[in-house]
Amino acid sequence: MPIDIERFESDPEEELKPQGTTNAEVILSFLASSPDQAIRL
Repeated sequence: MPIDIERFESDPEEELKPQGTTNAEVILSFLASSPDQAIRL
């Protein structure tokens, strides 16, 4: 979900990542654990 630049710059990192991980971390974890799979965005 998009957020405005003011929120991005002012909110603490923990609030911006409520799941504890970024999308990039989730994707890299998936690819590392499933070398025979691919991800399509």
